[in-house]
Amino acid sequence: MQFAAGKPRTAARWAREVISVARSAGHHSFLSIGMSNLATALATLGDVPGSTKAIGALAAEKADYPGPDGPPPSWEIRGQAWTLAAQGRLSAAAGLLEQGADQAQQRGNFSAAATLLHDSARMGGAKSAVPGLRAAADSCPSPQIARQHRQAVATAAGDVDELVAVAEEWASGGSRLFAAEAVLTAAPAASSQGLARRVGSLRARGVELAAACQSAQTPGLTVAGDVDPLSPREREIAAMASQGLRSREIAESLVVSIRTVDNHLQAVYGKLGITGRRELADALRVST
Repeated sequence: MQFAAGKPRTAARWAREVISVARSAGHHSFLSIGMSNLATALATLGDVPGSTKAIGALAAEKADYPGPDGPPPSWEIRGQAWTLAAQGRLSAAAGLLEQGADQAQQRGNFSAAATLLHDSARMGGAKSAVPGLRAAADSCPSPQIARQHRQAVATAAGDVDELVAVAEEWASGGSRLFAAEAVLTAAPAASSQGLARRVGSLRARGVELAAACQSAQTPGLTVAGDVDPLSPREREIAAMASQGLRSREIAESLVVSIRTVDNHLQAVYGKLGITGRRELADALRVST
């Protein structure tokens, strides 16, 4: 829950407490949970060395105290996958999650399977995650699994309206990280579909949601990083206007007509979802 809510620092603190208590009591199964969750939390924060160290400590613990035969539990798979994702190995991470999801579904644990597949979709594996999420949703009538499935379908299809709808549902339930990722995924989809006027407002909403996520650094939060709704000329004029220059001054500097400057500014306002010059500085920071 802490991960969905965008509280990876809180999750890391709780994981360390679990590890400490489990070590003191000799509960090796709880130690596995704590180390795996710590790895996931640190990876979500972009702390590659910390996450890698946690996974290494877990491997050493399992070597000293082997658990029951069979596939690793879902929390271990999740920790390993997020560590790979933090290292930039998204394909390997998604593949590991999908393999773990198959094993979870075979055991009838559809909730765990859906969580792993949703993580895979969040790492760029939406298309391959959709069938498994559909099966999980059909087998387990859970609103959360249904929403995970809808987000994966919308991501794979580039369905801007559905991504926004799912995002607001996540946000209303307190899952700010999932909400931010869904909205920011919608931004490049809108750009590729020629919906330039929506890109600015989508990014602004995504940044707003992400700001409450304790500096999380997930693939879904960076997917819109290269999307710029403004043309080079629009950005140039907007930057000058945000510094207080009047249209006439901008026109004289760029050797264009005042009408051209004003037309560009009107286009900028529409793309960034603002109404005038007073909002330009803040809007440009969001869209950079």
